[in-house]
Amino acid sequence: MEANIQSLSLAAVNFFLCMVGAIQCGRILTYNASVKKESIGAAAMDAIKEEGHVVEEMANDVVSGHPEKAVKMS
Repeated sequence: MEANIQSLSLAAVNFFLCMVGAIQCGRILTYNASVKKESIGAAAMDAIKEEGHVVEEMANDVVSGHPEKAVKMS
């Protein structure tokens, strides 16, 4: 019974940490959009495109047989 209560407490903490992280990401996107004077959706798409290029480069390094380059990028 005691382990069950502890598990529920840890799950609640993880849930609230996730919520705080989501709020902070929203605040970052809102700030970046206000600085660039664009919509939040456009700022999110720009961030996704930028990260997509990084992930694509890492995947190409792994496929070409150079996984050590991908590890150094992250």
